[in-house]
Amino acid sequence: MELMLKNANIKVSAWHNGKLVGFLRAFTDFCFDCYINDIAVDPEYQGMGIGKRLIEHLKSQLEKDTLMFLISAPESKSFYKLNFRSLKLANKP
Repeated sequence: MELMLKNANIKVSAWHNGKLVGFLRAFTDFCFDCYINDIAVDPEYQGMGIGKRLIEHLKSQLEKDTLMFLISAPESKSFYKLNFRSLKLANKP
């Protein structure tokens, strides 16, 4: 995990009373594209808008027209509410 964090150029976290309750990790050039590789919210805190606020904070660090790509499980449909669209994936060889 230390290496994952070290190599990400954007890390955003959410805390409540000293407890880590949400986290986002992304890779970007800050002007053309941004890949959100990990976003997680503690199950006790899901449904409270924490994931949305993590993404909004990320957006505030990027140029206005930067494309954002979220790599997530298909069942993560709540991200569609944040204007993400599903893209078909290529099959791995």
